[in-house]
Amino acid sequence: WLVDLVTESFSEFLDVEGNSAWTDLVTDLTGIAYDPIREALYVLSQESRVVVHSNLDGEIIGVPLDLRSYSSSVEGITFYPESGDLWIASEPNRFFRFVRTRDGSDQFCNTVAPTTAPVPTTASPTLPLPTPDMVINEVAVYNNNISVCNGTDWIELYNEGSGPALLANYTVLVNDQEYDLSMQEGEEEMELAAKEFLVVCSDDGYFDFLIEPYDIVSLADETGSIVSTTTVGNVTEGLSWSRRTNGTEGAFFEASLQFTPAATNVFPVPWQSCGVQRKEYGYLCEYQFDSFVVFPMSPNPEFSAAAFDGRYCSLLLTGDEGFVFDFSIPLDGVSSSELERTVQIIGGSSDTEGSCFYYDETTQEQKYVYVDERERTVSLCDFPTRDEQDGGFLYRDSNCTTIGLTEEQALLQSSRSENEGFEGVACDPANQRLFVVQERRPMKIWLVDLVT
Repeated sequence: WLVDLVTESFSEFLDVEGNSAWTDLVTDLTGIAYDPIREALYVLSQESRVVVHSNLDGEIIGVPLDLRSYSSSVEGITFYPESGDLWIASEPNRFFRFVRTRDGSDQFCNTVAPTTAPVPTTASPTLPLPTPDMVINEVAVYNNNISVCNGTDWIELYNEGSGPALLANYTVLVNDQEYDLSMQEGEEEMELAAKEFLVVCSDDGYFDFLIEPYDIVSLADETGSIVSTTTVGNVTEGLSWSRRTNGTEGAFFEASLQFTPAATNVFPVPWQSCGVQRKEYGYLCEYQFDSFVVFPMSPNPEFSAAAFDGRYCSLLLTGDEGFVFDFSIPLDGVSSSELERTVQIIGGSSDTEGSCFYYDETTQEQKYVYVDERERTVSLCDFPTRDEQDGGFLYRDSNCTTIGLTEEQALLQSSRSENEGFEGVACDPANQRLFVVQERRPMKIWLVDLVT
């Protein structure tokens, strides 16, 4: 564990109980998720059956997501990092999926909630012009697949932008050798649509590059400015040099499991492309109910938390008695999900509630984080892999670091009820911190500082 906990880790982040804008909407807090790109919170209320979207100043953004038609006992909230789909876990055994169906451009979606309801406007919103964003996505060195580019080296480009890219405006460089992309098809007006791939082969008559480890591969725009570049690593035959990204910023490359021309790159565990957040999550008015699934178990698991495990692209649902259920969840929905295993947390009061997965791309630190409601503690744990011999158990004493409120902070709590403590936790590895929600009396969001 590369992060040391400060002596007094907990500090009050947001006094929900004393904020009338919040208390008009919620009467308890049961879950929380965090968007590190937009720096926003998504807070779940079980009694009020809504999700509230807030900035870090506690100002409510747009309109809440109304859950009254779906379940009376919503407990856990998380997002699928790549797609931004919103998932809600519910007692006793249900899980709901909401997908983004709108662009969030109207004022009810993305503005800080005013004290009175705004008057709807009939004017059409001004939308940003679609623009291309071209990047190098994969470099095939020692290509051994004759079905792609006849077994020659190739470079894959990807348009991450919102509009088409005119290929005549771009040039590929291998070290100092330049290759005009308009020559790829012999048509100067050829465009690459948004979210599409282009594979540039070395055998098409014009492109004759031979790429080796430590070569520099770049992409320049019409002004000659480099818009994407990478120095090829020391990859071996059968592996490609592929791009990872956490949004537009911070992209980097590493060897992937296989060649994936014109497709999403594939990486080994613990790095999974589906475990990386690629764009900001949506405004709540963009989301629409898509599907739900009931997990038939006896007794009912009583789902109280949901966390996404990027190692396996799976969902960790926390239930009663410290049981964590590891479900495979395909990107296209929840109906074909399967229970891969069950892990039991040994130690503590077994009143495990909210959870999240602390996944630091810089340090490659991975921790399963959960809160114990009755103890009012947070535990940061080495969650077992699926192939570990004793992978069915997580021992809090030996696998976790556990912290809680100071004695002074605990004495200030107006509620002594064991069932009104910590209910949810959200991870922010980039800033080495956690957000913890307290259910009620007082309703509060705590900040837990993790400092190097």
